[in-house]
Amino acid sequence: MSPMVLAASATTGLDVNGAAGSETGLVYTYADGSIDISAASSIMGTDGDDSYYVRRSSAYDVVEVYSGTSAVGTPIYSAPLADIRNISFDTGAGNDQLIVDLVNGTPLPPGGINYAAGTDNDSLTVIGDGSGAGSYQPGITTGSGNFAIGASAIAFSGVEPVTASNFSSLSITTPFAGDVITIDKPAPGQNRVSGTSDGLGFSSLTVFDINELLVDTAAHDTGDADDSITITDGIVASGLHALIINAGNGTNVLAIQNGAVPLRVIDGEDLAIDVHNSGAISLIGSQALRSLNLHDSSKAAVANGQNIIVHDLTIAPSAQMDLNDGELHVGNNGLFSTIRSYIRNARNTGLSGLWSGNGLTSSFVAANSDFAVAAIITSNGDVLVRYALIGDLNLDNAVTISDFIDLAANFNGSGIWATGDLNYDDLTTISDFIDLASHFGQTYTPPSAPAFAPASQAIVASPTTSTSETSSSPQKGNKKKTHSRRVVPHHRPGKARPGISRHE
Repeated sequence: MSPMVLAASATTGLDVNGAAGSETGLVYTYADGSIDISAASSIMGTDGDDSYYVRRSSAYDVVEVYSGTSAVGTPIYSAPLADIRNISFDTGAGNDQLIVDLVNGTPLPPGGINYAAGTDNDSLTVIGDGSGAGSYQPGITTGSGNFAIGASAIAFSGVEPVTASNFSSLSITTPFAGDVITIDKPAPGQNRVSGTSDGLGFSSLTVFDINELLVDTAAHDTGDADDSITITDGIVASGLHALIINAGNGTNVLAIQNGAVPLRVIDGEDLAIDVHNSGAISLIGSQALRSLNLHDSSKAAVANGQNIIVHDLTIAPSAQMDLNDGELHVGNNGLFSTIRSYIRNARNTGLSGLWSGNGLTSSFVAANSDFAVAAIITSNGDVLVRYALIGDLNLDNAVTISDFIDLAANFNGSGIWATGDLNYDDLTTISDFIDLASHFGQTYTPPSAPAFAPASQAIVASPTTSTSETSSSPQKGNKKKTHSRRVVPHHRPGKARPGISRHE
């Protein structure tokens, strides 16, 4: 059975006397003394499996609908886009599919497309033009939702899977507060987002040839709404360079089981990230998280010049975090000794030289022998971890007499970075003195500041607290002078040993 097409041409007249059937296929409204009439086209499916392909014609501003999965043969319906208010598809029973292709521009009329898929296993496929944005919003009933493109949308019901490709960016916004989401790999080069929102299952979204994918679980949060997102096999969709998570309120968890994930988090102060097995996360933008926990042999890498803020940090013995040339701020200063142990392991236990071990390392430092990874406690109580010139105890981007005095004041004592322990053996010894002396007079001029760079902060001065960054030098009468420490906002370095100079 052929599909039935009910459509009005652009020149259909209106019987003002209201003769039966004269308004079929028309939508008309009265405004400002005139009647606006536009075509509302309806395409009825069969009881079998129906497929429809919708596109804008390549030569004219005409919407074409083909029976099948491509523009082959003669369209079953066509009309100038300017003359169409909306298009409706009612496909009834059977395993039906609707394909909307933006290859020649959007074919969506102002009122969009309505797709009533009916029962069985029905699908919606949207193909972009390589640019622009798409937005998928699952509805409040299973199988329903909206796929928006510009000012128009495809409204659907009875749809099981949604597939989108060839967009610059794409978003999915859950309809309720509490979300349980899985991102898996249904086929090579594809990722699929599925799950429930407040217990209601929504139509899955499969993506490929997308540059950015935003998963927004925060838009409909009310109070503390707990969300769970699990990534089973990494981000593998072709062309997908960034997964963006908007987590919102509540106790939210992102679990990465395997694979590589390029991640940027929005509003992540309530999001804990757990990376398991050999999973790898790339933190591609400055972001704030509740916690970052690297389990098993997992890895995390910070993109160049980025600033990561967490409250808690856990790095398993076989896991590694590469700070690169970024900054790490840890809100829980009770972890200071633990963080130093992560740095110690990375510096001293690798099989390929300094900074090649597991723990908290920096590939920038590993490639630039004048630098090391430094950890201090700032005046606001945070642990700050960043690269520094070897011997720059006060992190002012220079190795000066002030640093020498601080090291001398603590010579042969227990040590941390600010008191001269440069090789992370927890002591300030002749080895550290030699390291500082070999870099004495060096300065470093960072090129540019990253996002989220904090205001200058003083290093905490507390001689009685072993885990705080303290600097003191002897004065007459055996008194000690406490030096104010200014942390210069971090800037992203360029090539090896950039901006370093030595003043003799």
